[in-house]
Amino acid sequence: MRNKGLFILIFSAVCGLLIVFSYLAWKDQIDSIARPVERVEANSEETEQTEEVEASNESSENSTVLDESFTSALTNMDDSVRAVFEARQSAGETIQLLVLASDLVDMGSPSMSDLFIDQMTSTYGDSVEISKQTFNENSITITQQQLIDYDGDFDVVLFEPFTLKNNGEVDIDTEHSHITSIVEEFKNRVEDVAVVFTPPNPIYNASYYPVQVEALLSFLNEQDYPVIEHWENWPDPKDELIKDYLDENSRPNAQGAAAWAQAVNTYFTGITN
Repeated sequence: MRNKGLFILIFSAVCGLLIVFSYLAWKDQIDSIARPVERVEANSEETEQTEEVEASNESSENSTVLDESFTSALTNMDDSVRAVFEARQSAGETIQLLVLASDLVDMGSPSMSDLFIDQMTSTYGDSVEISKQTFNENSITITQQQLIDYDGDFDVVLFEPFTLKNNGEVDIDTEHSHITSIVEEFKNRVEDVAVVFTPPNPIYNASYYPVQVEALLSFLNEQDYPVIEHWENWPDPKDELIKDYLDENSRPNAQGAAAWAQAVNTYFTGITN
């Protein structure tokens, strides 16, 4: 009996050890299967994090380059105009720019407006969206018939205030009154709108027209409006050489358009040629 009990005890111990060894072997097998999966998942997460950091760094570098390029293009602007460009860019908004002028800016091939829009697009790309409204009318007709569309929420307006079209038809004080009302209408839409003025082209050997332009520039300076003067890019209006810059109707030809556009482009983009 004593031998039988000892046998049962030994047999039970052996069975217990077999069970323990079997369990440990099974667990080790399961762990060995799971461990590579965990390593793959960990490596995958590390790769994704590395790619995200690299992409973030690349985006940051590109943004810095764009910011520096954008800022350098604003060098020649008046402070009030530069502030609008910077505010819209900082907010991630597209700058809405309007060319408001007589059809003189469309004369020449390429015209002043063509050269300006091309240079703005080259400099700012999609950061600036440009619209154009040009008229073959004087400022009385334009204001009385409400021909200007103000609904574009324009941030910047390049304004040639119809002075040559007004020549002999609209007196100086009335023209200045029209300018004031037009600017106020833009400000009713966009409070910090920047309105930049440029006079129309010079013409050969005129008498009253230069007086009108001088009065225009004095008025704009008194009102502290930004002005792009471009007549210094043309020959003296009393010199027959200026005829090389004008067509037979005293409107800009290609050479005149280029002289005008050079001043405007230098102001808005920093480009000097």
